[in-house]
Amino acid sequence: MTLFVASWGANDQLRARARDVLRDYAGCFPELAECGVRETGWTGPVHVAWLHGAGPVTGERAGADRVTLVDGVAIRGFGDAVVTAEAVAARPFGELAGDSELDGQFALLDAMPDRLGIATDTLGMYTLHWCRTADGWLVSNRVEPLARLVGADAIDADAAAAFVAVGWVTGERTLADGVRTVPGGAHWYWTPDREPVFSRPRDPWRIVTAPRTRVDMSALRDALVARCAAVGDWAGSVESGLTSGLDSRLLFMLLRAAQVKTIYITAGHPQSPDVLVSQRIAETYGVDRRHIPPFSEEEVRDQWQTLARQLVVQNDGMVSLWQNIDLMRPPVAAPVSFWGVGGNIGRSFYGTPRDLATVRTAAQLARFKAARTANGHGLVTADGLAASRRQVDEFVNTAIAQGTSPADVPDAFSALELIGRWSAPNTRKIYPTPVFGPLSTRPYLRATFAFSPVRRYSEPLHYHLFRMLAPGEEIANHPSGKWRPQIPYLNLLFGRARQRVMQNAGRDPLGIRYRILELLRAELAARCLDRTSSPLWQVISRPAFEAAMSGTSEADAERRTTLAKPILAVLTLFEYEAMRSEGRA
Repeated sequence: MTLFVASWGANDQLRARARDVLRDYAGCFPELAECGVRETGWTGPVHVAWLHGAGPVTGERAGADRVTLVDGVAIRGFGDAVVTAEAVAARPFGELAGDSELDGQFALLDAMPDRLGIATDTLGMYTLHWCRTADGWLVSNRVEPLARLVGADAIDADAAAAFVAVGWVTGERTLADGVRTVPGGAHWYWTPDREPVFSRPRDPWRIVTAPRTRVDMSALRDALVARCAAVGDWAGSVESGLTSGLDSRLLFMLLRAAQVKTIYITAGHPQSPDVLVSQRIAETYGVDRRHIPPFSEEEVRDQWQTLARQLVVQNDGMVSLWQNIDLMRPPVAAPVSFWGVGGNIGRSFYGTPRDLATVRTAAQLARFKAARTANGHGLVTADGLAASRRQVDEFVNTAIAQGTSPADVPDAFSALELIGRWSAPNTRKIYPTPVFGPLSTRPYLRATFAFSPVRRYSEPLHYHLFRMLAPGEEIANHPSGKWRPQIPYLNLLFGRARQRVMQNAGRDPLGIRYRILELLRAELAARCLDRTSSPLWQVISRPAFEAAMSGTSEADAERRTTLAKPILAVLTLFEYEAMRSEGRA
């Protein structure tokens, strides 16, 4: 893994502080404990301080007059090779970072004494953050070093409200007031002879708003297989989840076609559908599949607070404690972890038959906006809910201004917000292993938005790719037993109930998230309620939170299961605030 802080125009004092802050922050990552901070020693407006620990050695190239860093997995536009830091350094400054077809999930830094460039993947799944002071520009691949450098002590209240009401920090915000996120598809650079350039050669809106075209399924298959093969060749072996769902099985087929050495992982109770189906697949195809059984309540209880601290500190508070138990899983068994994130874009994740069939677009957008924010059964205050709704409104207004049709807005939100912003901090959750999502690459995104929303509802990409990659094989059957009709509008008559099953919002593969909330309820509630003067109570309703956490009856416990996600989001925010307060002490 790599941590860095880069600056343009910073004075010597700020550069020294950047080095010291990075050294202190690196102590939060055991993998970096033995790594010293390195920094550029040249003369010029650019300064970089960085640490490079466990992870691909191809992510760093440091010479006397140029430093290049690649966080994540970048792939050439042809899909045939992974772009390494050495490859970036071998090309003219800005050439690869400005490539409109550069693919994968990555954050890239290219620094020379008199020029600084950064780049992000199309959806911004590997994040970069920035802020500006009177002394210059600062960029990092984590929020906390920047917040410490510029004294950004306050939590962004609007970001905190969205974290609970929407489910993640939206737009270009972070939880640290004054620190912002570089948008997806960006190429920003600073040179002495001009003002900073903030270009977006991989702008995702160009994909979302592209004209409808016929999708060449064979070409899509080949493009996805080529990317999987390129990552496999680079890494040697990969790890991938394997469940009963569509996306993980599509990854299985792609990896098999690409002949990538893969270790498959399934978590959950031995009799759960995910475990049973993955076991049958493994036996049928003779693959290396490993099962992670549920953890005991005692294990989780004993490790909860340590893991919570780790999750919050290492991910800038933007990964919910809902994911806390995930940190207990064994280390990733390969140099790269494959993830099926993005597959839901191709099946109209937020689409409903009513809205896909309507011609009343104003009403459709109103319903969509209302459905994207919730007050968590009163956990979000009126001001917090209003702030969250403004953020969703901003997205919808931007989408329409970019030329997105109203019918496409829900899937645009799914791609740019759910995948681009919710998944972004989660890509680093299992650090230091890079994460690669073939179903969030440019060919898959282009194919998705080449279809009309009503066509997407039939899951056409999965349907055709399954039939091409595993013709006549059981694995190509739909998990529910039957694919939706591929005929537009006829498909709307089938499967809304199945859609709810497939989204499976309550899936808890590691078994005990709800029960652990009950076991630690009093302690967790006290950690929040003791912070009586916290500004978070402006967006979180203290009376509602106290009521939700205080009941001891079976009915109260049952109600908390419906509130588990927003409750854990609230707990995350207070844990983040406590961590930031301790850092200032």
